[in-house]
Amino acid sequence: MPEAKSKQTRRLIDAKKVQLKHEKIEKHILNTSMVGCIIFLASEIFMAVITHSRTLLSDCLWDSVDLILLLPMLLLSPRLSRKKVTEKRSFGFYPVESLLVVAKTFVLIALSIVLIVENIQAILHGGNAVDGGLIAIYEILVSLFCMVFYLVLKRMEHDFESPMIATEVYTWKLDSYSTLAISAGFALEFILRNTKAAWITPYIDPVLAIIVTASLVKEPLSMLKENLHDLVLFAPDPEIMAEIRTVTERHLKETPYQMTFLDVVKTGRMFWIGVYFRPDCNQIDYSEIKKIVWEISDDLRIEYSDVYVEMIPDTSLSAENPETH
Repeated sequence: MPEAKSKQTRRLIDAKKVQLKHEKIEKHILNTSMVGCIIFLASEIFMAVITHSRTLLSDCLWDSVDLILLLPMLLLSPRLSRKKVTEKRSFGFYPVESLLVVAKTFVLIALSIVLIVENIQAILHGGNAVDGGLIAIYEILVSLFCMVFYLVLKRMEHDFESPMIATEVYTWKLDSYSTLAISAGFALEFILRNTKAAWITPYIDPVLAIIVTASLVKEPLSMLKENLHDLVLFAPDPEIMAEIRTVTERHLKETPYQMTFLDVVKTGRMFWIGVYFRPDCNQIDYSEIKKIVWEISDDLRIEYSDVYVEMIPDTSLSAENPETH
C-alpha cells in the first residue's frame, strides 16, 4: 500500500512537471511570435504609408487587430488554466480560452467584411495605382521572414497541444504563402505597366486586397466553429473519440469492469473524460479503480497534454443492457 501511494505521488509530481513545462514552452512560443509580429507589422505600416497600397493596408490592419487580440490571450489564458476546479465552476476556467478565441475570430471576421467592402468600392471608383515593383520586392523579403519564423515556431511546438499555439504557427505559415502570392501579383502589375494592358494595373491592388482578406478569413471561420463547439460542451471529433475509446477499453479489458458509456467534453485544451462502468459483481475495488484512472490518464497524456479522467459507476436502468456510445 505505501508503495502504491508512492507511485501515485510520483505520478502527480510528474504530471505537474509536464504541465509547467508546457506552460513554459507556450509562453516562450507566444513571446517569440509576438516579437516577430511587431517587427513584421512595423515594416508593413512603413511600406503601406510610402506606397499607398490598399493590399498592404488591409494586411496591416488585419495583423494589427490580430496582435492586439493576442495580448489578452497571452496574459490571461495561462493564469486562468491553473485555477482549480470548484463546485461553482465545474470546468474551472478552461472555457475562457475558447471564449477568447471566439471573440478574436468574430472581430477578425467583421474586419475582413469591412475591408472587402471598401476595396470593392475602390474598384468601382477607378482602382488604386501603386509602385508594383517596389511592393513585389518587399513582399518577397517578408515571405522569407515569415517562413523563417514559421519553421522556428514549428520546431519549438513539436507535438505540443494548444489552440493558441496552433493558431500562431498556422498564421505564420499562411503569411509566408500569402505574401509570396502578393509579390507575384504586384510583379504582374509592374510588367503590364508599359503595355496595352496598362489600364488594368490600377485595379490589381484592390483586387489583391480582396483576395488576401478573403483568404485570411478562412482560418477564423474554422476556429470559430471549433471553439463554439467547445463552448457548448459537445464531444470532440469522431477520430479523437475513437482514440480515447480504444485507450479506455484497452485498460479495462483485463478488469472486472465493463464500460457502458463514454462521456468526453473538450473545453479549451482540456479533455474531461467520464468513463461510466458496471462491475461483474456488486463490489468495487477503490484502489483498483484509482489505478485504472492513472493508467488511462498516463496513456492519453502521450497524445493530449491536459486530460481529466474519472470512472463513474453506472446506476442507470440502461446499465442493465449496456451499450457503449
